[in-house]
Amino acid sequence: MGNKRTPQTIGGLVLAGVVTVAGITAALPGETSTVQAALAKTATGAQTKAAQASPSVTVNGMTVTVNEVFYDGSRMDIGYAIQMPKTQNEAEALKMAQNIKLWQFTVDNSDKPVPYKGSQEVERVNGNQFKGIRNIEFTEPLPDKFTLHAKVAFGNDVTDPKTTGELDIPVAKQQKSGVGAGGSATPAPDKAKEPLPKHVQQNYQKLLEAEPLLKGLKMTGYSKSPMTDNGQIRGVWGIVLHETGNFDDKGKMFAAMQFDSTTGELLDYGSFGSPTFREEPKKSTQTEAFYRQKAAEFFQKLLGDEHVKQYQKSGTLEISMRTYNKTVERQTGTAQFDYKGERFQIVVDVNGYLHTYNRIPLSHLLKQR
Repeated sequence: MGNKRTPQTIGGLVLAGVVTVAGITAALPGETSTVQAALAKTATGAQTKAAQASPSVTVNGMTVTVNEVFYDGSRMDIGYAIQMPKTQNEAEALKMAQNIKLWQFTVDNSDKPVPYKGSQEVERVNGNQFKGIRNIEFTEPLPDKFTLHAKVAFGNDVTDPKTTGELDIPVAKQQKSGVGAGGSATPAPDKAKEPLPKHVQQNYQKLLEAEPLLKGLKMTGYSKSPMTDNGQIRGVWGIVLHETGNFDDKGKMFAAMQFDSTTGELLDYGSFGSPTFREEPKKSTQTEAFYRQKAAEFFQKLLGDEHVKQYQKSGTLEISMRTYNKTVERQTGTAQFDYKGERFQIVVDVNGYLHTYNRIPLSHLLKQR
């Protein structure tokens, strides 16, 4: 993860203020790059359809509920849950869930479909419960705040009223919120439409304590997304830090991380341009014992005793050279272990700094093979 990430798409944030979502490639059957329709502006004073906080629609016992929406002015990511009837077998339920389509989007009281291009992906949570993400890129401008009406097809015939429904989704443009120096997780009230949840702030502080080097950086922004950088469909909060707060200052240290929006747990972290990569290290090489000890210390601070015991019992370590900025090579140690259906991985650099951290379900790793 750490070597693949670029400054333009770190922590789910694009530095120009655009949120990106990785790992979505499947296009809907028959979906074209643009829909041949024009957006009609809502008449002044017209009343719009009422939109629920968590829009939901049920057809023939199948329920789709929207639980997260991110919109930056042109791109939209809709995270949603699917509940299939318990009477269906799991194989059939998966096939039917993957066949559910969110399509034909209109805005407020306009009946004309909005031109767009996009993709959709669905995966099983457990049993007959599923989660999906709908990625949309609108090809014509939309308001900053509106109700999006989405047709939902629960069968192959997207025009059959017996197998279709509609979601009325409240949408408001979101922007990254600037905050103060020192990695503070408390945003300025006038800039933040939705502050970081307390459970995310608590785990963010854990990370700052585990790697004090981050305390000298400035938080440049944060955002919500329904998908992680490595393609997991789960709600996350992404945070980006920078040494000066200005990404035009080249060669400075910056870091990005993602936290689970439900539990607050740190899922993904990467630092770039740290002193190890900008300056000659204190030592060009370290021993295996050094990396094992440093990894254990980081696991302890981030996860606690139970996970450290598992790492000491079954963890592996690999020492290798990493290239930064295509020119600088430094030794690093990669420690990882599997526990309770997840893989935990830490990369420590030759000076003992935390370089990257990943927490990924084993089921997601199997899907990527």
